[in-house]
Amino acid sequence: MPKANKIWEAFPGAQERFLSCPVWEVLLHGNRGGGKSQPLHCKILTPKGWHTMRSIKLGSRICNPDGTTSTVIGIFPQGMIPTYKVTFADGGCTYCSDDHLWFAKIANRIKGVQKHKYTPLGFKKGKIFTTKQLRELMILYPNKKPIIPVPKEIKFTHQDTFKYRIDPYLLGLLLGDGGFSVDYRIGFTSIDSELIDYVKQFGFEKLDCETISYRAKTDSEIYKNIQKAGLLGLKSHEKFVPKRYLFGTKEERLALLQGLMDTDGYVAEGGTSGSFTSVSRQLIQDVRFLAHSLGGRVSVNSGIGSYKDKNGKLIECRKFWNIRIVVPNTGDLFRLKRKNIRGEGKTYQHNYIGRKIVSISLSKIEPCQCIKVDNPNGLYITDDFIVTHNTDVLLMDFLQGVGVGYGIDYRGLLLREATTELGDVISKSKKWIPRIFPTAKFNNQKKIWTFDDGETLWLNYARVEDDYE
Repeated sequence: MPKANKIWEAFPGAQERFLSCPVWEVLLHGNRGGGKSQPLHCKILTPKGWHTMRSIKLGSRICNPDGTTSTVIGIFPQGMIPTYKVTFADGGCTYCSDDHLWFAKIANRIKGVQKHKYTPLGFKKGKIFTTKQLRELMILYPNKKPIIPVPKEIKFTHQDTFKYRIDPYLLGLLLGDGGFSVDYRIGFTSIDSELIDYVKQFGFEKLDCETISYRAKTDSEIYKNIQKAGLLGLKSHEKFVPKRYLFGTKEERLALLQGLMDTDGYVAEGGTSGSFTSVSRQLIQDVRFLAHSLGGRVSVNSGIGSYKDKNGKLIECRKFWNIRIVVPNTGDLFRLKRKNIRGEGKTYQHNYIGRKIVSISLSKIEPCQCIKVDNPNGLYITDDFIVTHNTDVLLMDFLQGVGVGYGIDYRGLLLREATTELGDVISKSKKWIPRIFPTAKFNNQKKIWTFDDGETLWLNYARVEDDYE
C-alpha cells in the first residue's frame, strides 16, 4: 500500500485538542490572524520600498517572496506580548512573537529521534514551525540550525520619480572606480579595456596618453545627471546609490550591481560567491539591498585598512566593509569577461540558497500586530529581507466528519467577516479537499462543497447582523 502524503497538520496545543475533542460544542478561542505577530517597528517590504508594520493598512500592497505582490486583507492588533529576537548567520535579524510562523527546513537529518513528532526528519521542501518550536528544537539539538529560504527576485513598482537618468551599469562603474571629488570633476580609472570602451560611449575622454584615467566634460549629459543625483563632490567614503535605482526594474538593478562588481568586486576562489569592498558604509548597505532584492544571500564584515610608510611604520586608514554575495549563478554578478567566466555556472549551495538561524532569544514585551495576505503561501518579507509566514482548523474539523455515515444530515457553515477573507478559505479548500475527497464538487456560485454521501459545506461571509440572520 503506497504511503499517504501529509496534506495538513494541526499545530500542537489548542488546534490538536480542538480536533480531538469528543463533544459536539467547543469554544475555541484564538486571536484572528494569530500566529504571525511582529512588533510595530518591524519593517515590511512593499513594491515602493520599506514600510513599518505600524504603517501597514488594509489594502496595502506588499512584496511576496515568490517574486509577486500580495494585498493585506487583515490586520489584527495583538496588544502587549513578549517578543523574541531571531538572528541569522549572515548577521540579519528580526523580532516576533513565540507563536509566529516560519517556513523552514533543517540542514541535516536528526538521528535517533524518530518518535519526536515535530522533528522534520529528512524533509526536502520544508514545513511550518512556530518560533517556540524552532527555539525548543535548537535547544534540544544545538548543532542543527533551521534554514529559511531567501526571496526570489523582487518586483518593485517602477516609477520615474526623479528628473535625472543615468545608465545603471555606468552608474555602478562610476561608484566603483570613478571619482567625483577632485576639482568637482567626474573621472574614471581602469586597466580593463571592456570597461573603458563602455564609459567612452558617454563622453569620457582620456586625460593624456600616459594615463589610464578618463574624465567627463562638464557640459556632458552624464556630468549634469551625476550632479542632479547629488553625487558630485563626494569622496569615496561618502558614495551612495541614488534611491531611485534601488527600486528600479530587475534588469536595472542587476546592471547597477554588475557595474559595482566589475570594478570593486571579486570572484571567490572556485567561483562559489562574489564579494564587494568599500570604505562607504552607505554604499555597502545599498549593495546589500540590491543583492537581496535579486535573490541573493548576503553577509557583511569589516576591518581597518593599513599600510607601511617608507620607514616601515604601520599607518592605519579608513574602516572598510566587505560584503559576500551568494546567488544561484555567481557569473550573473559580473559582465566583465574575466570575472564572469570564473563564476559562470557556479554557486555555493547546490542551487539551494538559505539563511541559517543561529539564535532565538527573549527580547522584551512590546505592542505587536498580525497581518493576513491574500497569497495562498501566506508569506511576506520583513527586516533584512527575511522571509516569514503569515496562517484551517475549522475547515479540517468539518472534513473529519465526511464519509463516516452521517450522510445528508451532516451540513456545515463556515463564515468569514468579509469576502476577501472568504476568498482565502475557498482557495485553501480547493487546494486540500480534492486531494482528500477526489470526487467532491464545488459550486462556485453558491460556494457549497458537496460530498459523495450527501454531506455539504457552505462557505459564506457575515459582516453585519442582517448577514447572520
